[in-house]
Amino acid sequence: MAYLTILSTILLQVIIFSIIPRLVPREVIVQLGDRSHSPALAPLELALQDWQGKKLNVDTISGGHTRVVYAVAFSPDGQTLASGSGDKTIKLWNLQTGQLIRTLKGHSDWVSSVAFSPDGQTLVSASGDSTIKLWNLQTGKLIRTMSEQGGVTAVAISPDGKYVASGSYLNAVKLWNKSSGKLLHTLAGHVRPIYAVAFSPNGKILASGSNQGEIKLWNPQTGKLRHTLVGHTRAVNAIAFSPDGQTLASGSEDRTIKRWNPNNGELIRTLKDNLDGITSVAFSPNGTLGSGSRDKTIKIWK
Repeated sequence: MAYLTILSTILLQVIIFSIIPRLVPREVIVQLGDRSHSPALAPLELALQDWQGKKLNVDTISGGHTRVVYAVAFSPDGQTLASGSGDKTIKLWNLQTGQLIRTLKGHSDWVSSVAFSPDGQTLVSASGDSTIKLWNLQTGKLIRTMSEQGGVTAVAISPDGKYVASGSYLNAVKLWNKSSGKLLHTLAGHVRPIYAVAFSPNGKILASGSNQGEIKLWNPQTGKLRHTLVGHTRAVNAIAFSPDGQTLASGSEDRTIKRWNPNNGELIRTLKDNLDGITSVAFSPNGTLGSGSRDKTIKIWK
């Protein structure tokens, strides 16, 4: 079940059409690949894994978006999938039936990131139109819009559901009150655009990754910088905390994944096996790490 969760998350970020079996390197226990495809079709794919039978089935949800899908997120109960696209819309899908529930319209540029609130009642979306939008998922109505000064690249909601973090092309991380839409902190320190943001499970650390290769760890209550993690040599595309909050994983265009101790900022290990940049990282509920890459592979790491 843990592998099912992590494969579902990664497969929704790296589109896969077939499996390429091969010998696995020392630290990789599963590797999945795909062949070239037409991005104009923009299908969403969900992995259903029979691990005992060693078979992988990929269910495709398609026929909805008309442009590339840039962002996906599962609802907390696992029943709904949200997808954001270059067609400027967000679509909500029933994962039991694969049917479209509704389409959320309001952005005037590509949707770069989506995230569910912990109670599953609200969705936050980010866009190249320099806005962050909050949606009521029961009605599909727009709750409020928070305006940035540049294209918004990433969003995350705190574990208690009270705060929204955003990253933008203007090199700043911002923290917002979800209920009021009020800007609480502007976290300055990055010198290049932000590509990823994530809260720790206890909400006490906010991590941000930039296309300079740096990761910064912030105290979201005070807005103060805790640590700067230096090690990647190219853009950091993805970051994720382990369920126990003791590890932060980062994936970069430098083809590596790094595991960090977020409490002291120390590097734990560097994982190298990809032929191209890392586009996504995710932890399963039991702490297994998965990654997706531009080399069209998904890897599950011990």
